[in-house]
Amino acid sequence: MTTPRKIRALQLFALISFFVGPSFSSTVHGQSSVILEGLYQGKNLYVQNPNVDSGGYSNCIDSVMVNGIRCMAAIHLDAFEIKLDSMNWAIGTELSVIIFHQNNCTPKVLPPTMVNRKFCAQITKTNLNEHGLLQWTIRENTWNFYQSFSVEQFKWNKWVKLGEVTAPDSIGGSAFSFKVTALHSGENKLRLKHISPTCRPCYYNAVKTENSAPTPTFQYDPESQNVIFSRATAYEVYNAYGDLIAKGHDAKIDCSAMEYGTHYLNYDRELTKFKIKKPRNIGKP
Repeated sequence: MTTPRKIRALQLFALISFFVGPSFSSTVHGQSSVILEGLYQGKNLYVQNPNVDSGGYSNCIDSVMVNGIRCMAAIHLDAFEIKLDSMNWAIGTELSVIIFHQNNCTPKVLPPTMVNRKFCAQITKTNLNEHGLLQWTIRENTWNFYQSFSVEQFKWNKWVKLGEVTAPDSIGGSAFSFKVTALHSGENKLRLKHISPTCRPCYYNAVKTENSAPTPTFQYDPESQNVIFSRATAYEVYNAYGDLIAKGHDAKIDCSAMEYGTHYLNYDRELTKFKIKKPRNIGKP
């Protein structure tokens, strides 16, 4: 089991000076954690929060405590700000910040001297072939610094995250790749994104490729209570209130647990809707 590290800092939250003292192992309630102690100087902390699964849906950090008070930080993001200034601490207050995290990862707290700089990886070459393999190369091997790239696809009038790349194709290399498992019909547009060490997003020019496959069709079958597509496709279903209630990639959608009424359907590159009606024989003996 990974043991937590305790990092002591003098004037940890000052904007200019940042001194990290000796590190040593300890335990906090039996959970892995990073502990930072110092004097509050009116500035916030910035934290990189790596993903711990290949799909990019689970992050490293579980919670953040400041002097025993749970901090409402955006721990679901790849990088976030611990807003100490919103907690009304007096300048010079001794603070203990505990970042609880999973055992198979370690978050990174950024030195305040880096906060006002935006570090974006320099990509020298990007290519998307007709089979959906996205490849790119960064100018220099600074991968440990940049943590991960997100791959996003433009469809349904928005950028949709497809997944993350957390390592280069070879150890110590600067070339990366991501397989898009299902291109939609027509023109496909993809882009790369990563969160810089200053917690600011970096976006890169989109690349395009054509898919000659026809747009799939769909119909709602009231007997089986399924939406049936002519071929497998990515989809999202929203209810009348705009809540996402189903998503995936399949040739059909089970709607048996959905409420009656109008639902909004995104699939392939289409935006449409369908209606689930109450069967006529319900309520009859």
